[in-house]
Amino acid sequence: GTIPPLLRSLELISCSVTTRAVLSTSIESLTLNDCQVPGSIDMFMDSLSRMPSLRTLRWTKSVLGERSSTVRVPVVEPSKRLSRSVELPSLRVLTVHGNMTHVAAILSLLKLSGNVSLSIYVDCVPNDRPYGDSQRALHAALESYFNNDVYSNAGYQTLTISRLESPANTTSLHLSAASLDVESGPVSFDIGFCFPDDSPSSPLCAFIDRMMKLSPLHSAVTTLLVKCSISIYSWVPFFKYCMQLETVVMHGLGV
Repeated sequence: GTIPPLLRSLELISCSVTTRAVLSTSIESLTLNDCQVPGSIDMFMDSLSRMPSLRTLRWTKSVLGERSSTVRVPVVEPSKRLSRSVELPSLRVLTVHGNMTHVAAILSLLKLSGNVSLSIYVDCVPNDRPYGDSQRALHAALESYFNNDVYSNAGYQTLTISRLESPANTTSLHLSAASLDVESGPVSFDIGFCFPDDSPSSPLCAFIDRMMKLSPLHSAVTTLLVKCSISIYSWVPFFKYCMQLETVVMHGLGV
């Protein structure tokens, strides 16, 4: 059917969505919440590439293809560009909330500029392996994002640790980085994730360590705000990499 030419914002909740059917070059804000999007990841990216005005994209617990199908995750080195990657020149806000496979697949195929405010929420999947393809793809995508020119000599000055709601027998953390020490660039970067446990060898600890290795998340951090109780094992990466720390504020037990 015909799409209204003045359509600017589209929010779909619990729908089965054929992205080509809602395609409009005028759309500036697209929200897919608990939707099923038939087709492959490439078909979805092709639809996004035809939305040059898109400024805000929110993907929340939606599923590509059939809900029982497996999404293939492209794994690439951070220094390489995928020939099929999609660039959204107007994008300023991106929220991706879903399982590790969907989050990694979407981020791996988007070329994000340094002024995109990025929020990532990874739902716990019990069989996620510590260094599986999905995690490697997610880290590669984030390294590419943080290696953008705006971050070459920049870092966030404030890091906040809080707790997400998570299923029983899992441990979750929410990291929020703010106060980038350059005028250009996003106001904040958020990532929330959960894993089955919080032991020294758990996927959670390994994930935190690999996240904190990213230079913008530790190089300029002077203030660490802790708003939840975390285990001593999860503490290690913050003190290991944040060598410029001047202030630590705890709102919970902390250890």
